[in-house]
Amino acid sequence: MGRARFSAGFTLVEMVTVIVIGGILAAVAWRNISQPITGFEDSTRRAQLVDVAESALHRMTSEIRLAAPNSVRLTSNGVTFLSTCTASAGTPCAIEILRTVSGGRYRAQADSTNNDVCASGDGDTLNFNVAADCFEVLGPPTTFSFGTITPGGAGATQANCLSNALTANCLVIYNTGQSGANAYAGDDIAVVTAATPVTAPTSVSFNIAPKTKFPTGSPSQRFDIVDTPVSFVCDVSTNQINRYDAYPIAATHAMPPGGAAKLLANQVTACRFDYTAGTATRAGLVTISLTVGDPSATSGGAMQVTLLDQAHVLNVP
Repeated sequence: MGRARFSAGFTLVEMVTVIVIGGILAAVAWRNISQPITGFEDSTRRAQLVDVAESALHRMTSEIRLAAPNSVRLTSNGVTFLSTCTASAGTPCAIEILRTVSGGRYRAQADSTNNDVCASGDGDTLNFNVAADCFEVLGPPTTFSFGTITPGGAGATQANCLSNALTANCLVIYNTGQSGANAYAGDDIAVVTAATPVTAPTSVSFNIAPKTKFPTGSPSQRFDIVDTPVSFVCDVSTNQINRYDAYPIAATHAMPPGGAAKLLANQVTACRFDYTAGTATRAGLVTISLTVGDPSATSGGAMQVTLLDQAHVLNVP
């Protein structure tokens, strides 16, 4: 009588049972780890959005703090000098400033030592009755940065600041932003023709022609030197904030303002600019609210973050 024969392996029922049990275990495991993975992915995207918004806000507020007195203006849909501006589809919102590179106090009383920094016998004071003049800068030379100033030379006129794209730096005195004292309109802005650094004192020469003179002096004898207008334009139609500079100073803020657009932030879904003008007792305040979004976020659909920042603007001219 022969031996019984046995088959090695497992049956189809056993294989199906193992597959079912393995599937159940895999589903349980995935259920436990999928949410942490999704949460990590969304946290990474949220951090990236915050970084985009923070970088844009930091750049904007840093430059806004360099604004010449009373040179902050908002523009939306062809209207300027708004107190608030919210971008919408087809209607960009912009904030513009005149950026200062230096400044100080000018001599208003004759120099008793008569060291003739400018012209012999003129006392080195700023003459408000002429179109072109030279004045002494009060204080030690370290308070006045000549290394950042670009003079226009003896032939430069106010056109170097207005009709041309700022081929030379410009002198602004007592800019209030009102009619008759508005640098954008050319009322109180002149081209710097020379800036002479010496051990002590220092001097600045200017030309405000074709105007015949500066309209008025500063009660605190202050002056500012600007190098360019700067505009930040928020357009939610393109989901971008672009920065513009090196374009002519103009009474009307064009959109786009001119110069090359430099991308400051993308994925922008909303933005709002607010400006509270300064008074005799407090500085001006610019408030920027910026929302950036990421449609690829996995949990809860699209993701967006909103950040807000503020910049104080010294408006004492």
